[in-house]
Amino acid sequence: YGVYHYCCSPSVTRFQYAKEILENAKRENLIKKMPNLRKVKANSFKFNAIRPSKVILDCSKIKKDFGIDQENWRKDIKSRFRDFFD
Repeated sequence: YGVYHYCCSPSVTRFQYAKEILENAKRENLIKKMPNLRKVKANSFKFNAIRPSKVILDCSKIKKDFGIDQENWRKDIKSRFRDFFD
């Protein structure tokens, strides 16, 4: 027992996630052209709490103890777009 983490794989940054969402929006003709995205460091924003520079959840324990595989987040985004806009 204890703490189990679960999230989709592979590891992804906020920038990569946002880019994938926008690429899907473009592919589905929800936006006409891709906006110009820029990577920024987390310390560029003012937060009340201290934020770690890199956070990746280790999901190996839930796989080992329960056999639960991680889903691919890219596949999940594509299915959410279909669900939302169909």
